Amino acid sequence: MKVKGIKHIDTAVAHVNLGLALCNTGKPAETQEAVALIVKAGKILHRIVADDDPRLLNIPQVLETTQLDLTRFKEPGVLSAWPCWRRPTSRLEDEAVISVLFAEIQDDVDSSNSASMSSEAMQQGLRMYGLFNFTASSSDPVHVTAFVAIACNELQQMKEEANRNCAPAPVWPVFTVIRPLQLERRWCRAHHVIRWAPECG
Repeated sequence: MKVKGIKHIDTAVAHVNLGLALCNTGKPAETQEAVALIVKAGKILHRIVADDDPRLLNIPQVLETTQLDLTRFKEPGVLSAWPCWRRPTSRLEDEAVISVLFAEIQDDVDSSNSASMSSEAMQQGLRMYGLFNFTASSSDPVHVTAFVAIACNELQQMKEEANRNCAPAPVWPVFTVIRPLQLERRWCRAHHVIRWAPECG
């Protein structure tokens, strides 16, 4: 078997890029395949490049990140509500983010009651976040505890539906108001993004 030449470097690079793409789907089967592809890429590079080659040195970091994402699926309910767009999250993480969302909506509507808001404000805030199942039925205030529970239950339902086989494409949330970048930073853990190019080295 020939193990030298640019074709094999290209193969390793393709394995890594495909692995990262699969990992970003936020689905367990695809993430497991991503780990296998990155392991293969590391084996190829070990045989054909120098030990100080940046492509080889980056493999452990990429593999560690991908394996960490894979281990998350062992916790019940850790799925992505928006596969291919957002990473999987646990119920505790969802509750933390939704609590931040509640506070952001409160700041936006300038409510005098920091522990509750109107159901109309809740409906508008959740729809801006990409959650559309809640419909305001009265003007009664909604306490923060109920707000978090309702939103997290809808997120869990979306996770289950989006991760079924042949599931329809989910509706992407629209971050256009309520300090979008601040909410996005608090939700997302930064993934290591590495440019893989055969000519580097």
